[in-house]
Amino acid sequence: MTSAGFSAFCHISEYGEKGYAYLPQMVLLGRPLTLWAPSSRLLLAHSGLAAADLLALVDRGHVRVIGREPWLMSRKYRDGHNFAGAAWTPGIDDTLRGWCEDDASKPTGEQRVATAPPEDGYKWADEYLENHPRGSKAWYDRYRRSPQTLPTGTLDTIARNLQGTRSMQEERRVVARTILRDGRNHGQAFQIAGSDISVHLDKVDLEFLRLLTDESSRPTIIRQRSGERTPSEAISAELTRQTLELLRWLRDAGRTRPMNLEDFLDHNVRQDLLGWMRTLCNEYKLHSPTTLDGVVLAHIQRDLADGTFDGAFVPPWRPGGLDTTAGLVGAVTSLLDAAVGEVSRAGYAGFGAMTFSATRTLLRALGYIPTRFDGPQWPFLFALDKPPTKRRRARLLTLLRTLPHR
Repeated sequence: MTSAGFSAFCHISEYGEKGYAYLPQMVLLGRPLTLWAPSSRLLLAHSGLAAADLLALVDRGHVRVIGREPWLMSRKYRDGHNFAGAAWTPGIDDTLRGWCEDDASKPTGEQRVATAPPEDGYKWADEYLENHPRGSKAWYDRYRRSPQTLPTGTLDTIARNLQGTRSMQEERRVVARTILRDGRNHGQAFQIAGSDISVHLDKVDLEFLRLLTDESSRPTIIRQRSGERTPSEAISAELTRQTLELLRWLRDAGRTRPMNLEDFLDHNVRQDLLGWMRTLCNEYKLHSPTTLDGVVLAHIQRDLADGTFDGAFVPPWRPGGLDTTAGLVGAVTSLLDAAVGEVSRAGYAGFGAMTFSATRTLLRALGYIPTRFDGPQWPFLFALDKPPTKRRRARLLTLLRTLPHR
Protein backbone atom coordinates (compact mmCIF):
# COMPACT_ATOMS: atom_id res chain seq x y z
CA MET A 1 0.00 0.00 0.00
CA THR A 2 1.53 3.31 -1.06
CA SER A 3 0.65 6.93 -0.49
CA ALA A 4 -1.03 6.85 -3.90
CA GLY A 5 -3.38 4.09 -2.83
CA PHE A 6 -3.71 0.39 -3.54
CA SER A 7 -2.64 -1.81 -6.35
CA ALA A 8 -5.37 -4.40 -6.73
CA PHE A 9 -5.81 -7.86 -8.20
CA CYS A 10 -8.97 -9.63 -9.29
CA HIS A 11 -9.56 -13.12 -10.64
CA ILE A 12 -12.47 -11.53 -12.45
CA SER A 13 -13.91 -14.51 -14.32
CA GLU A 14 -14.55 -16.30 -11.02
CA TYR A 15 -17.52 -13.97 -10.53
CA GLY A 16 -19.06 -14.31 -13.97
CA GLU A 17 -21.28 -11.45 -15.11
CA LYS A 18 -21.16 -9.81 -11.68
CA GLY A 19 -17.38 -9.49 -11.76
CA TYR A 20 -17.37 -7.75 -15.12
CA ALA A 21 -20.23 -5.46 -14.13
CA TYR A 22 -18.15 -4.24 -11.19
CA LEU A 23 -15.12 -3.40 -13.35
CA PRO A 24 -15.65 0.42 -13.38
CA GLN A 25 -15.72 0.46 -9.58
CA MET A 26 -12.73 -1.86 -9.24
CA VAL A 27 -10.65 0.35 -11.53
CA LEU A 28 -11.17 3.24 -9.14
CA LEU A 29 -9.70 1.27 -6.23
CA GLY A 30 -6.67 -0.14 -8.04
CA ARG A 31 -3.56 1.68 -9.22
CA PRO A 32 -3.25 -0.44 -11.29
CA LEU A 33 -6.00 -3.04 -11.24
CA THR A 34 -4.54 -6.34 -12.44
CA LEU A 35 -7.04 -8.68 -14.08
CA TRP A 36 -6.27 -12.37 -14.32
CA ALA A 37 -7.09 -13.90 -17.72
CA PRO A 38 -10.14 -11.72 -18.41
CA SER A 39 -12.74 -12.71 -20.99
CA SER A 40 -13.05 -10.12 -23.75
CA ARG A 41 -16.56 -11.37 -24.51
CA LEU A 42 -17.73 -10.80 -20.93
CA LEU A 43 -15.93 -7.46 -20.72
CA LEU A 44 -17.87 -6.16 -23.70
CA ALA A 45 -21.16 -7.66 -22.57
CA HIS A 46 -21.23 -6.59 -18.92
CA SER A 47 -18.72 -3.85 -18.06
CA GLY A 48 -20.66 -1.09 -19.79
CA LEU A 49 -17.49 -0.05 -21.64
CA ALA A 50 -16.77 -0.12 -25.36
CA ALA A 51 -13.78 -1.98 -26.80
CA ALA A 52 -11.85 1.26 -27.34
CA ASP A 53 -12.44 2.31 -23.73
CA LEU A 54 -11.34 -1.06 -22.38
CA LEU A 55 -8.14 -0.99 -24.41
CA ALA A 56 -7.49 2.61 -23.33
CA LEU A 57 -7.63 1.54 -19.68
CA VAL A 58 -4.88 -0.98 -20.37
CA ASP A 59 -2.79 1.28 -22.58
CA ARG A 60 -2.85 4.10 -20.01
CA GLY A 61 -1.84 1.82 -17.15
CA HIS A 62 -5.10 1.83 -15.19
CA VAL A 63 -5.63 -1.88 -15.90
CA ARG A 64 -2.99 -4.56 -16.28
CA VAL A 65 -3.72 -7.98 -17.80
CA ILE A 66 -1.93 -11.17 -16.75
CA GLY A 67 -2.65 -14.75 -17.79
CA ARG A 68 -1.10 -18.02 -18.88
CA GLU A 69 0.58 -17.84 -22.27
CA PRO A 70 -2.03 -19.93 -24.16
CA TRP A 71 -4.85 -17.70 -22.89
CA LEU A 72 -3.19 -14.50 -24.02
CA MET A 73 -1.45 -15.67 -27.17
CA SER A 74 -3.42 -18.50 -28.81
CA ARG A 75 -6.73 -17.98 -30.54
CA LYS A 76 -6.99 -21.71 -31.18
CA TYR A 77 -6.65 -22.44 -27.46
CA ARG A 78 -9.26 -19.87 -26.52
CA ASP A 79 -11.82 -20.89 -29.13
CA GLY A 80 -11.52 -24.53 -28.03
CA HIS A 81 -11.76 -23.83 -24.30
CA ASN A 82 -14.71 -25.25 -22.31
CA PHE A 83 -15.29 -21.91 -20.53
CA ALA A 84 -18.23 -20.19 -22.22
CA GLY A 85 -16.56 -16.77 -22.16
CA ALA A 86 -13.22 -17.91 -23.53
CA ALA A 87 -13.80 -17.20 -27.22
CA TRP A 88 -11.31 -14.86 -28.87
CA THR A 89 -12.49 -11.34 -29.77
CA PRO A 90 -10.25 -10.05 -32.60
CA GLY A 91 -10.71 -6.35 -31.90
CA ILE A 92 -9.52 -6.75 -28.31
CA ASP A 93 -7.47 -9.92 -27.98
CA ASP A 94 -5.29 -9.24 -31.02
CA THR A 95 -4.33 -5.91 -29.49
CA LEU A 96 -3.62 -7.41 -26.07
CA ARG A 97 -1.47 -10.10 -27.67
CA GLY A 98 0.50 -7.43 -29.53
CA TRP A 99 1.09 -5.44 -26.36
CA CYS A 100 2.20 -8.60 -24.59
CA GLU A 101 4.83 -9.17 -27.28
CA ASP A 102 5.88 -5.51 -27.29
CA ASP A 103 6.24 -5.30 -23.52
CA ALA A 104 7.97 -8.64 -22.93
CA SER A 105 11.40 -7.03 -22.48
CA LYS A 106 10.17 -4.19 -20.27
CA PRO A 107 10.41 -4.16 -16.45
CA THR A 108 7.46 -5.89 -14.81
CA GLY A 109 5.92 -2.67 -13.59
CA GLU A 110 5.81 -1.25 -17.12
CA GLN A 111 4.17 -4.25 -18.80
CA ARG A 112 0.60 -3.60 -19.88
CA VAL A 113 0.02 -7.29 -20.62
CA ALA A 114 2.20 -10.13 -19.30
CA THR A 115 2.28 -13.91 -19.37
CA ALA A 116 2.53 -16.01 -16.22
CA PRO A 117 4.49 -19.28 -15.88
CA PRO A 118 2.62 -22.53 -16.54
CA GLU A 119 0.41 -23.59 -13.66
CA ASP A 120 1.48 -26.32 -11.24
CA GLY A 121 -1.78 -26.47 -9.28
CA TYR A 122 -2.70 -30.07 -10.02
CA LYS A 123 0.86 -31.27 -9.48
CA TRP A 124 1.00 -29.47 -6.16
CA ALA A 125 -2.41 -30.86 -5.16
CA ASP A 126 -1.29 -34.43 -5.97
CA GLU A 127 1.82 -34.00 -3.81
CA TYR A 128 -0.23 -32.51 -1.00
CA LEU A 129 -2.74 -35.36 -1.00
CA GLU A 130 0.05 -37.91 -1.11
CA ASN A 131 1.51 -36.36 2.05
CA HIS A 132 -1.93 -35.89 3.66
CA PRO A 133 -3.87 -39.11 2.94
CA ARG A 134 -6.92 -38.00 4.91
CA GLY A 135 -7.17 -34.75 2.98
CA SER A 136 -9.41 -36.15 0.26
CA LYS A 137 -12.18 -37.12 2.69
CA ALA A 138 -11.98 -33.84 4.61
CA TRP A 139 -12.33 -31.68 1.51
CA TYR A 140 -15.00 -33.95 0.02
CA ASP A 141 -17.05 -33.78 3.22
CA ARG A 142 -16.91 -29.99 3.13
CA TYR A 143 -17.96 -30.00 -0.52
CA ARG A 144 -20.96 -32.23 0.25
CA ARG A 145 -22.02 -30.59 3.51
CA SER A 146 -21.12 -26.91 2.95
CA PRO A 147 -20.77 -26.18 -0.77
CA GLN A 148 -21.65 -22.54 -0.03
CA THR A 149 -18.17 -22.13 1.49
CA LEU A 150 -16.54 -22.76 -1.90
CA PRO A 151 -16.29 -20.20 -4.72
CA THR A 152 -18.68 -20.57 -7.63
CA GLY A 153 -15.81 -20.99 -10.09
CA THR A 154 -14.38 -23.85 -8.05
CA LEU A 155 -17.78 -25.56 -7.85
CA ASP A 156 -18.14 -25.27 -11.65
CA THR A 157 -14.72 -26.84 -12.17
CA ILE A 158 -15.56 -29.66 -9.75
CA ALA A 159 -18.75 -30.39 -11.68
CA ARG A 160 -16.81 -30.64 -14.96
CA ASN A 161 -14.08 -32.79 -13.42
CA LEU A 162 -16.54 -35.20 -11.81
CA GLN A 163 -17.91 -36.23 -15.17
CA GLY A 164 -16.88 -39.83 -15.81
CA THR A 165 -15.80 -40.71 -12.26
CA ARG A 166 -16.59 -44.34 -11.42
CA SER A 167 -16.14 -44.76 -7.68
CA MET A 168 -16.58 -42.88 -4.41
CA GLN A 169 -12.83 -42.96 -3.85
CA GLU A 170 -12.18 -41.40 -7.24
CA GLU A 171 -14.90 -38.80 -6.67
CA ARG A 172 -13.39 -37.79 -3.32
CA ARG A 173 -9.96 -37.37 -4.83
CA VAL A 174 -11.25 -35.34 -7.78
CA VAL A 175 -13.07 -32.95 -5.45
CA ALA A 176 -10.12 -32.47 -3.11
CA ARG A 177 -7.65 -32.18 -5.97
CA THR A 178 -9.76 -29.50 -7.68
CA ILE A 179 -10.21 -27.42 -4.52
CA LEU A 180 -6.52 -27.52 -3.70
CA ARG A 181 -5.52 -26.76 -7.28
CA ASP A 182 -7.77 -23.70 -7.39
CA GLY A 183 -6.43 -22.45 -4.08
CA ARG A 184 -2.84 -22.94 -5.20
CA ASN A 185 -3.34 -21.28 -8.59
CA HIS A 186 -5.23 -18.30 -7.15
CA GLY A 187 -2.50 -17.74 -4.60
CA GLN A 188 0.23 -17.92 -7.22
CA ALA A 189 -1.65 -15.59 -9.56
CA PHE A 190 -1.89 -13.00 -6.80
CA GLN A 191 1.81 -13.33 -6.01
CA ILE A 192 2.72 -12.96 -9.69
CA ALA A 193 0.63 -9.78 -9.89
CA GLY A 194 2.47 -8.32 -6.91
CA SER A 195 -0.62 -6.34 -5.87
CA ASP A 196 -1.42 -4.90 -2.46
CA ILE A 197 -4.93 -6.27 -2.21
CA SER A 198 -7.00 -8.99 -3.80
CA VAL A 199 -10.55 -7.95 -4.68
CA HIS A 200 -13.25 -10.39 -3.58
CA LEU A 201 -16.86 -9.68 -4.46
CA ASP A 202 -18.37 -12.50 -2.40
CA LYS A 203 -17.91 -13.31 1.27
CA VAL A 204 -17.54 -16.97 0.38
CA ASP A 205 -14.13 -16.22 -1.12
CA LEU A 206 -12.88 -14.96 2.23
CA GLU A 207 -14.10 -18.14 3.87
CA PHE A 208 -12.27 -20.11 1.18
CA LEU A 209 -9.04 -18.30 2.02
CA ARG A 210 -9.42 -19.20 5.67
CA LEU A 211 -9.99 -22.84 4.78
CA LEU A 212 -6.70 -23.03 2.92
CA THR A 213 -4.60 -23.02 6.06
CA ASP A 214 -1.41 -24.36 4.49
CA GLU A 215 0.79 -21.30 3.87
CA SER A 216 2.23 -22.71 0.64
CA SER A 217 -1.22 -22.68 -0.93
CA ARG A 218 -2.70 -19.63 0.72
CA PRO A 219 -2.59 -16.18 -0.94
CA THR A 220 -1.11 -13.29 1.03
CA ILE A 221 -3.52 -10.43 0.48
CA ILE A 222 -1.57 -7.62 2.15
CA ARG A 223 2.19 -7.76 2.14
CA GLN A 224 4.21 -6.59 5.15
CA ARG A 225 6.39 -3.61 4.28
CA SER A 226 9.20 -2.08 6.31
CA GLY A 227 7.84 -3.56 9.52
CA GLU A 228 4.55 -1.72 9.08
CA ARG A 229 1.55 -3.37 10.70
CA THR A 230 -0.88 -3.84 7.87
CA PRO A 231 -4.47 -5.10 7.70
CA SER A 232 -4.95 -8.83 7.53
CA GLU A 233 -6.03 -10.35 4.26
CA ALA A 234 -9.58 -10.96 5.43
CA ILE A 235 -9.98 -7.44 6.84
CA SER A 236 -8.72 -5.55 3.79
CA ALA A 237 -10.61 -7.80 1.38
CA GLU A 238 -13.90 -7.43 3.27
CA LEU A 239 -13.57 -3.64 3.51
CA THR A 240 -12.81 -3.49 -0.21
CA ARG A 241 -15.84 -5.64 -0.99
CA GLN A 242 -18.13 -3.36 1.01
CA THR A 243 -16.66 -0.25 -0.62
CA LEU A 244 -17.26 -1.65 -4.10
CA GLU A 245 -20.89 -2.34 -3.22
CA LEU A 246 -21.24 1.19 -1.84
CA LEU A 247 -19.75 2.74 -4.99
CA ARG A 248 -22.05 0.76 -7.25
CA TRP A 249 -25.11 1.60 -5.17
CA LEU A 250 -24.26 5.32 -5.05
CA ARG A 251 -23.82 5.33 -8.82
CA ASP A 252 -27.17 3.67 -9.42
CA ALA A 253 -29.16 5.55 -6.76
CA GLY A 254 -27.75 9.04 -7.01
CA ARG A 255 -26.67 9.81 -10.56
CA THR A 256 -29.05 11.30 -13.11
CA ARG A 257 -26.73 10.75 -16.10
CA PRO A 258 -24.35 7.92 -17.06
CA MET A 259 -20.98 7.90 -15.33
CA ASN A 260 -17.99 8.81 -17.48
CA LEU A 261 -15.12 6.79 -16.05
CA GLU A 262 -12.59 9.23 -17.47
CA ASP A 263 -14.01 11.89 -15.13
CA PHE A 264 -12.64 9.94 -12.19
CA LEU A 265 -9.47 8.16 -13.23
CA ASP A 266 -7.34 11.29 -13.56
CA HIS A 267 -9.23 13.36 -11.00
CA ASN A 268 -7.99 14.27 -7.54
CA VAL A 269 -11.26 12.95 -6.14
CA ARG A 270 -10.03 9.45 -6.97
CA GLN A 271 -7.04 10.11 -4.71
CA ASP A 272 -9.50 11.22 -2.04
CA LEU A 273 -11.31 7.86 -2.34
CA LEU A 274 -8.08 5.87 -2.17
CA GLY A 275 -6.90 7.85 0.84
CA TRP A 276 -10.22 7.27 2.58
CA MET A 277 -9.95 3.53 1.94
CA ARG A 278 -6.37 3.43 3.19
CA THR A 279 -7.35 5.19 6.42
CA LEU A 280 -10.26 2.79 6.90
CA CYS A 281 -8.05 -0.29 6.46
CA ASN A 282 -5.49 1.04 8.91
CA GLU A 283 -8.18 1.85 11.48
CA TYR A 284 -9.48 -1.73 11.40
CA LYS A 285 -6.20 -3.61 10.95
CA LEU A 286 -6.37 -5.14 14.43
CA HIS A 287 -10.08 -5.99 14.41
CA SER A 288 -11.66 -9.38 13.87
CA PRO A 289 -13.12 -9.84 10.38
CA THR A 290 -16.35 -11.04 11.98
CA THR A 291 -16.97 -7.53 13.38
CA LEU A 292 -16.83 -5.71 10.04
CA ASP A 293 -20.42 -6.01 8.79
CA GLY A 294 -21.66 -2.59 7.73
CA VAL A 295 -18.58 -0.62 8.82
CA VAL A 296 -17.99 1.02 5.42
CA LEU A 297 -21.51 2.40 5.30
CA ALA A 298 -21.30 3.51 8.93
CA HIS A 299 -17.99 5.27 8.36
CA ILE A 300 -19.01 7.22 5.28
CA GLN A 301 -22.17 8.35 7.07
CA ARG A 302 -20.11 9.46 10.07
CA ASP A 303 -17.41 11.17 8.00
CA LEU A 304 -19.95 13.09 5.92
CA ALA A 305 -21.94 14.14 8.98
CA ASP A 306 -18.84 15.21 10.94
CA GLY A 307 -17.28 17.15 8.05
CA THR A 308 -17.40 20.93 8.30
CA PHE A 309 -17.73 23.71 5.73
CA ASP A 310 -15.43 26.64 6.45
CA GLY A 311 -17.32 29.17 4.34
CA ALA A 312 -14.52 29.87 1.86
CA PHE A 313 -15.76 29.93 -1.73
CA VAL A 314 -14.46 27.07 -3.83
CA PRO A 315 -14.96 27.15 -7.62
CA PRO A 316 -16.75 24.17 -9.16
CA TRP A 317 -14.63 21.26 -10.40
CA ARG A 318 -15.56 21.89 -14.00
CA PRO A 319 -14.31 24.94 -15.97
CA GLY A 320 -16.34 28.13 -15.61
CA GLY A 321 -19.09 28.40 -13.05
CA LEU A 322 -20.03 30.69 -10.24
CA ASP A 323 -16.82 32.60 -9.50
CA THR A 324 -17.72 35.52 -11.81
CA THR A 325 -20.68 37.85 -11.74
CA ALA A 326 -21.91 36.63 -15.12
CA GLY A 327 -21.61 33.00 -14.14
CA LEU A 328 -23.31 33.61 -10.83
CA VAL A 329 -26.26 35.56 -12.22
CA GLY A 330 -26.70 33.00 -14.99
CA ALA A 331 -26.97 30.25 -12.38
CA VAL A 332 -29.39 32.02 -10.06
CA THR A 333 -32.57 31.20 -11.95
CA SER A 334 -31.84 27.49 -12.26
CA LEU A 335 -30.77 27.30 -8.63
CA LEU A 336 -34.01 28.88 -7.43
CA ASP A 337 -36.10 26.81 -9.81
CA ALA A 338 -34.58 23.65 -8.39
CA ALA A 339 -35.08 24.82 -4.83
CA VAL A 340 -38.48 26.47 -4.71
CA GLY A 341 -40.17 25.90 -8.05
CA GLU A 342 -41.53 28.80 -10.06
CA VAL A 343 -40.34 32.26 -9.06
CA SER A 344 -41.90 35.46 -10.41
CA ARG A 345 -40.00 37.70 -12.81
CA ALA A 346 -40.25 40.42 -10.17
CA GLY A 347 -38.63 38.10 -7.69
CA TYR A 348 -35.79 37.39 -10.10
CA ALA A 349 -35.37 41.11 -10.79
CA GLY A 350 -35.10 41.86 -7.10
CA PHE A 351 -32.63 39.02 -6.66
CA GLY A 352 -30.54 40.21 -9.60
CA ALA A 353 -30.35 43.68 -8.12
CA MET A 354 -28.36 42.36 -5.20
CA THR A 355 -24.62 42.87 -5.26
CA PHE A 356 -22.39 40.04 -6.42
CA SER A 357 -20.94 39.63 -2.93
CA ALA A 358 -24.30 39.58 -1.20
CA THR A 359 -25.76 37.13 -3.73
CA ARG A 360 -22.88 34.74 -3.34
CA THR A 361 -23.05 34.98 0.45
CA LEU A 362 -26.75 34.20 0.45
CA LEU A 363 -26.41 31.20 -1.86
CA ARG A 364 -23.57 29.86 0.23
CA ALA A 365 -25.62 30.24 3.39
CA LEU A 366 -28.49 28.39 1.73
CA GLY A 367 -26.10 25.58 0.85
CA TYR A 368 -26.06 26.03 -2.93
CA ILE A 369 -22.50 27.25 -3.56
CA PRO A 370 -19.56 24.90 -2.95
CA THR A 371 -17.46 25.76 0.07
CA ARG A 372 -14.35 24.10 1.38
CA PHE A 373 -15.38 20.79 2.97
CA ASP A 374 -12.94 18.94 5.21
CA GLY A 375 -14.72 15.58 4.91
CA PRO A 376 -14.57 13.04 2.07
CA GLN A 377 -15.08 14.61 -1.36
CA TRP A 378 -15.52 11.50 -3.49
CA PRO A 379 -19.15 10.63 -2.62
CA PHE A 380 -20.36 13.96 -4.02
CA LEU A 381 -18.75 13.54 -7.42
CA PHE A 382 -19.45 9.83 -7.65
CA ALA A 383 -23.11 9.93 -6.67
CA LEU A 384 -24.20 13.47 -7.56
CA ASP A 385 -21.60 14.53 -10.13
CA LYS A 386 -21.14 17.82 -8.25
CA PRO A 387 -18.89 19.33 -5.57
CA PRO A 388 -19.82 19.47 -1.88
CA THR A 389 -22.49 21.81 -0.55
CA LYS A 390 -24.51 21.55 2.62
CA ARG A 391 -27.66 20.65 0.69
CA ARG A 392 -25.88 17.99 -1.31
CA ARG A 393 -24.50 16.51 1.89
CA ALA A 394 -28.03 16.31 3.26
CA ARG A 395 -29.15 14.57 0.08
CA LEU A 396 -26.25 12.11 0.28
CA LEU A 397 -27.01 11.25 3.89
CA THR A 398 -30.64 10.67 2.96
CA LEU A 399 -29.57 8.35 0.15
CA LEU A 400 -27.24 6.44 2.44
CA ARG A 401 -30.00 5.84 4.95
CA THR A 402 -31.87 3.87 2.30
CA LEU A 403 -28.90 1.61 1.54
CA PRO A 404 -29.42 -1.89 2.99
CA HIS A 405 -27.10 -2.59 5.92
CA ARG A 406 -24.20 -4.65 4.60
